Amino acid sequence: MFRRLTALLSHGDVSQTPETQQPTAPVASVLPYHLRQVPLPPLSDISSSWGVAIDFETATSLRESPCAIGLAWINPAGVAHRAYKLIQPPDNDFDPFNISFHGIGPEHVANEPEFPQVWAEILPYLTGRTLIAHYAAFDLGVIRRTLDLYGLPYPDAPVFCTRNSSRLVWPGLPDYRLPTVASHLGYEFVHHHAGDDAAACGYVAHRQLADANIKTLEELAAQIGLHIGEIGIGSYSPCTKVRSIVTERISQIVSAGSVSGPSHPLFGKSLVFTGELRSFTRHDAATRAIACGAICQDNPTKTTSLLVVGASPGAGKLQKARTLQSKGSAIRVISEADFISLLG
Repeated sequence: MFRRLTALLSHGDVSQTPETQQPTAPVASVLPYHLRQVPLPPLSDISSSWGVAIDFETATSLRESPCAIGLAWINPAGVAHRAYKLIQPPDNDFDPFNISFHGIGPEHVANEPEFPQVWAEILPYLTGRTLIAHYAAFDLGVIRRTLDLYGLPYPDAPVFCTRNSSRLVWPGLPDYRLPTVASHLGYEFVHHHAGDDAAACGYVAHRQLADANIKTLEELAAQIGLHIGEIGIGSYSPCTKVRSIVTERISQIVSAGSVSGPSHPLFGKSLVFTGELRSFTRHDAATRAIACGAICQDNPTKTTSLLVVGASPGAGKLQKARTLQSKGSAIRVISEADFISLLG
């Protein structure tokens, strides 16, 4: 599948399509498509991009073995720019099974930089943008596990999964693998090529916004019932469907007319719980907060109003809250007693 490009990418920056990248040398000397790297664009060229789709290929079954990374920047018009870089995995170790998928072997990356150098180059291109991936659990897992391996800090960014959003936007597809979703949209690409996968993922995200006539992923997530994830210092919150138990409970409370009005101190506030609560279970605490008009989240984000701290709290959520406060967030850290007082 890697001997030739099956189709020209029909969207995005056409100046970076495979055909225009081919040198004028004889065909025999042209690098296979999966080995042709695409450099990072000038930072000024992506100033209008609000998101970056990211995809990895790994050398082994371990997440911390990236051997290629693809990036695609998305602006209001669609996929605007792409980049594709090869990476030397730890000890340049490869499994034949993985090679059979992406066609990259140890001989192809023996002279390529390892992840820390590549990460330092791309980090400025991620800052201030939503990280988008198709099956983000995998690609964000690669980032987290590899950063942990090399002792590097996590970035601070929202996370959006186009596989999870596609399940809600286009129900009834045979499955929600990237080739299936792309085929549904009439988009052709080379699967298991990190650059093509990233561009396809970016196209899917842009189509979801365009088809719904929505400008931001936050608005889309709210409309379809998706929780936007977040990666930050010492924490990670996945992008998942809003848990049905909470959604069902909210529906029951609202239908019973028992939600408190805007005058309640918790009305409209976003809450996160950490640690063991003494007075009730965390589920009961969340139910009571919802009945007061509050919104319960899994992890602290920029929109969180209160972090309720019980006994033996998780260090990750506390650290995230402190980091958010240092960046100007209005999040407050309160005790269980304070929470009970606010409940009234």
